Amino acid sequence: MPNKPPLDRLHEHTQTKRTTKRTAPPPTRSEPSTGEMAERDAYYPKGHFGPQHGLTPMQAWTAQQLLNRANRLRPLRGPDAQARFALRMGGIITAVKSGRVGNSAFGRKLHGHRGGKARARWGLRHLRAIAPLGRQAAAAQRQGQQARQATQDTLSRWGDRAETMPGTGETRVYWPEDWPA
Repeated sequence: MPNKPPLDRLHEHTQTKRTTKRTAPPPTRSEPSTGEMAERDAYYPKGHFGPQHGLTPMQAWTAQQLLNRANRLRPLRGPDAQARFALRMGGIITAVKSGRVGNSAFGRKLHGHRGGKARARWGLRHLRAIAPLGRQAAAAQRQGQQARQATQDTLSRWGDRAETMPGTGETRVYWPEDWPA
C-alpha cells in the first residue's frame, strides 16, 4: 500500500469524521418496564429530569445542564413563569431525545430558514416608513421615461425639420413659430 501524503490523510480523516457526525442516527427512544425504571433510578443524577421523561441517565444529565444554562442566561419571571418553565423543560426533553443537542447538521439546516420573511416579520415599521420613498422614486422614473419617449416621438414626427447642429452633434428642433422660411 503506497503511503499517502500527510495532508491527504488528514483531509480524508476529517471528511470521515464530519460525515459520521452528520449521518449518525439520533438516539432511539426505548421505554423500559417499570421494574427496570425503579432499579435505574439510583443511577440518575439529581435534578428535574429522570426516567419518567424517557431519558437515559446521560441524557438526563445533559438535559439538566441545558436547563441550568437556560435558567442562568434567561431567567423566567412573571405570573406565567411556571407555565413557561414547563414549556422550557418540554423543549429540552424533545431536543435531547431527538438528538439535536450538539448536532451541527441540525444547526446548519436551521440557519437562515426564514428566507426573505425575516425583514417582513420584524422590520415592518421600517418597511412602512420607507415605502413612500420607493413610490416617489418609481413615479420620477416613469416621468423621465415618458419625457424621453415623448421627445423621441416628436423628433421622429418632425423628421426633416430636425437637423443636427454642426460641430456639436446636438439635434436642433425648429418650433412652428421659428420655422425657416
